[in-house]
Amino acid sequence: MNPLYTRLRNEPLFADLTDGEIGWLAEQASLCQLSPGEYLFHAGEEPKAAYLVLSGELESWEIDPRSGEERLRARVWPGELVGGTAVLAEKPYKVSVRVTKPAEVVCIPADVFKQLVQAYPSLQEKFSFDTAEHAALFLNVEGLDLQPDEHVLIVKRRHWMALVGSLTWPVGLMVLVTLLVAVLLGRRMVSEEWNSFILLGWGVSLVPLVIWTVWRVIDYLNDFYIVTTHRVIHIEEVLFFRKERHEAPIEKVQDVQIRINNPIERIMNYGEVIISTAGKAQIFFRHVPQPEYIQRAIVAQKLRFESRVHVQAQSKKRQALRQTLGLEPRAPSQSEAQPELEEHHVQKESRLSRLGRYFNPFVLREESSEGILWRKHWIVLIWKIVPVIAFLFLLVIGAGLALFYVQSRTSSSWFTLLIILLYGILFIVGVGWLLWEYEDWRNDVYILTKVSVIDEEKRPLGLEKEVRQAPLEMIQDVRFRIPTPLHTLLNVGDVIIETAGAQGQFTFDAVKDPQSVVQEIYRRLHAYEEERLAREQARIDNSVLEMIALYHREFHPSSSEPWLSGRLNRPVKGGETGRRPDGSPEDQEGGETEG
Repeated sequence: MNPLYTRLRNEPLFADLTDGEIGWLAEQASLCQLSPGEYLFHAGEEPKAAYLVLSGELESWEIDPRSGEERLRARVWPGELVGGTAVLAEKPYKVSVRVTKPAEVVCIPADVFKQLVQAYPSLQEKFSFDTAEHAALFLNVEGLDLQPDEHVLIVKRRHWMALVGSLTWPVGLMVLVTLLVAVLLGRRMVSEEWNSFILLGWGVSLVPLVIWTVWRVIDYLNDFYIVTTHRVIHIEEVLFFRKERHEAPIEKVQDVQIRINNPIERIMNYGEVIISTAGKAQIFFRHVPQPEYIQRAIVAQKLRFESRVHVQAQSKKRQALRQTLGLEPRAPSQSEAQPELEEHHVQKESRLSRLGRYFNPFVLREESSEGILWRKHWIVLIWKIVPVIAFLFLLVIGAGLALFYVQSRTSSSWFTLLIILLYGILFIVGVGWLLWEYEDWRNDVYILTKVSVIDEEKRPLGLEKEVRQAPLEMIQDVRFRIPTPLHTLLNVGDVIIETAGAQGQFTFDAVKDPQSVVQEIYRRLHAYEEERLAREQARIDNSVLEMIALYHREFHPSSSEPWLSGRLNRPVKGGETGRRPDGSPEDQEGGETEG
């Protein structure tokens, strides 16, 4: 049997092919071993083949149209196919693909790939991302704050039938009003004097209906469903009113279902995609075109993530084994590296700068070695201190009027001193109230560390403190909402974090630039999750490593590896005699034995 058959049979990409078709493909394709620095193809070359990555890591590079310089577009992982779109379109490759780690790649000739797609048209949807990339041009992809190794796979709006449904009421009312006016004027059901008033009323009634129609169209154009290599995203914006964005990491997706509610949706090929995570969080792609295509794309991307984690885990296992056998030095332990890190992050700050930072309400984000801290926007502080300011203002006005009244009625200084003392005490109370509200605002913080999110609320003077914390691995869904036009103007919103288990929902209320907060959470979450999964998969029990080391020592007694000298020359207990690599005994002190 062709050895390539088994490799292709296990690829999710070709799950729909029969065994015979897999065998035919294995005969037509070829397996290539590539080294770092080699290119699969260069941008501008005519497409000769499509390439399926089985192992290793590659990068795709494109030319920046503005600067003309080459820039990294995305990383290519095992399970991904590159070059297929160019082959089907019979256009030059748009990017250059370069190997960064030793890779195995299946080369599928262009004519073979075309025959395969003709036999299975559904395969083309898995490869054709050009349409999504062009669709992404009218979306400000930079506003998504894509990570360096993240790129957009799919961008969809709701199906145009959803727009038709939303326009039913405004357009229907316009038609109804126009028909009514036409009947009134056509049959001369009113006198000539009323014609101008009827036409004026018709024009006035059309204005709000036209505005309603335009608003519906803009609302339709502002809603997006996006799938990237890292996330699934639903952006919903109601013009001038609110903006929401729901996101879920691709690795947190547990289930992807599609729902087609009626025959019209089936005929027009649109429906609902329901994306579920481990918790209760769900993201809905409603009235989205090609729901089955989106479902397959999300599942395929999750498989690619798992494949990438598996490759990293294998690398960690290999590294752990080589370190145990002494083939490469061990990495410094956490305790050894800690003093250097602490020394690096020590930063002295003067009292004056600390005081200035404390009384600066515009410092809403602070970053340190421990993590990132956010405070509520200063608009929340203003809302809290408005009663205090009003109290102090009225107090000053009242003190002035009282002093004027006393001075005009009596010449006694006792009354004046009494009024000054009374209002002075009230003014101190007001200032204390102001400082209390400021400290209460400042003590409510949201913290993102390398391993958790923290919501901390603390009353002044240590009266009350509540801290909620959830590990990053428990986060299932993160979204933000900008609820009102004022919040939109100030770029202020709420970040909602759904977690699994008892932690429940975390809400970062009224933070500045909530979109950047969400991106920062996802950036850390993705890095943490990828590292955690790779670490779990790569975990090898120490006893297994010891057994491998013993096996190596027994069958390679002449080895001069450092780990052997360390183990074989150590003292033995219980009066037993140790053995050297050549099999000769050694004494308890490790000295030479006498011949």
